Amino acid sequence: MLEVRSLSAAYGQVEALFDVSLTIRPGELVVLQGLNGAGKSTLLKAIMGLLPPTQGSVNWQGRPMTHWPPYERAQAGVGYVPEDRRLFTGLTVRENLMIVANGSTAKSSLDLAEVLTLFPALAGMLDRAAGQMSGGEQQMLALGRTLMTGPKLLLLDEPCEGIAPVLVEAMRDALLRLRTQGLPMLVAEQNQILASHADRLLTLVSGRLI
Repeated sequence: MLEVRSLSAAYGQVEALFDVSLTIRPGELVVLQGLNGAGKSTLLKAIMGLLPPTQGSVNWQGRPMTHWPPYERAQAGVGYVPEDRRLFTGLTVRENLMIVANGSTAKSSLDLAEVLTLFPALAGMLDRAAGQMSGGEQQMLALGRTLMTGPKLLLLDEPCEGIAPVLVEAMRDALLRLRTQGLPMLVAEQNQILASHADRLLTLVSGRLI
């Protein structure tokens, strides 16, 4: 579904990613490991089009998308959950979920129910402002919001970082449930809770895939 070829990226004059190549096949759970600063977030941003590559290419379902803007990648089915979540903190949980559904061409009222089934804790918070949620609750909302767009592939940046252990387990269970439904995922994660469930483990060191 996704093919990355010899991808490099930089922040200004500082090279952060070096000649990375990988593929994500249908239904796969691929975990991207590495210490802070290894380049995990940089790689996901480059795949999503948020950071222009200095070399290399990104292909989506056989089509080159290296020069697509991020919104076109999202519309094509690439779902991205950034590390900082990027929620609309002044909007309610319901509004955060529905604002992306209203912009999609393939939504139905069932989607909200599916997200609440995946994350039952959100059901009692629909009228709460996102800014009043805990970090773990915000992470569930961020993933739920991305799922409302109907992605064909998920890119997740540290979904288990900085959240309570019980919510880490809830996040793991939700991701594994999505996997059983056939949704492929590339998950950047230091926490080892997903490692034993992955189809493949990839490791980045100093911007290089080893």
